[in-house]
Amino acid sequence: MINRASLLLKRRYWQFLSLKRIMPIRSALKYVITSHPQDDPTIVEEIRINWMPYSFFVRPSSSDLHCLEQVLAHEEYRIPFRVSPRIIVDAGANIGAASIYFANRYPEAKIYALEPEESNFKLLVQNCLNLDNIVPIKAALWYKNEPVSISDPAVEKWAFTVVDCRRNNEVRGITLDQLMKEYNIEFVDILKLDVEGTEKDIFSNAVPWLDSVSIIAAELHDRIKEGCSSSFYGALHNRKFSQEVRGENVIVCLNNRM
Repeated sequence: MINRASLLLKRRYWQFLSLKRIMPIRSALKYVITSHPQDDPTIVEEIRINWMPYSFFVRPSSSDLHCLEQVLAHEEYRIPFRVSPRIIVDAGANIGAASIYFANRYPEAKIYALEPEESNFKLLVQNCLNLDNIVPIKAALWYKNEPVSISDPAVEKWAFTVVDCRRNNEVRGITLDQLMKEYNIEFVDILKLDVEGTEKDIFSNAVPWLDSVSIIAAELHDRIKEGCSSSFYGALHNRKFSQEVRGENVIVCLNNRM
């Protein structure tokens, strides 16, 4: 029987293999063998990413490193369709891993990074400070232009979701139409969605902006909110699209402007 210690050692070994693809080997080894207390997710540490000439900041006791593994090492947002994006919207940007991935892969693109939660947003701003083509926006993508509430500020830093405003943890909710209007965007080449179940609310309502989007890369969270997938595919009903799955993400090409 494999004991708990063996399972932990195996998990850390595979984590090291992932992290050393994006970090200097010594740094990756440090984060694998160092015990980070789970009761203090406020501690922020500076790390180095191999291809970045400046620092990246994470909370080592949170899910931040796991997000970096998924996005940078496993390239879960690698678009399988031919695209030369000029505009990318990163909804649910967290601390900026996907935005930085897109900025490196598509240096000519402008990236609008939406993140509603305060501690995540602070790190997003810090991590994107040296990238002029990333615009951090403290807001949540929503189906109406109205304030929304963060539903559970006690959960892991990647797991915040938003609900109709309950007069606490209030943050701006914005539709994609309104975002495009405010920033003079005519067309979104890539819409990345990792909004922890809010996609059900977005796609259960009118989405006239679908004609102005080429590719959607979405993680569908039916485990958090039942009906996310059915709402997403219901909005695509009667539309021609191509699809591939990469990691936890569904990547859909709507063939607009392709």
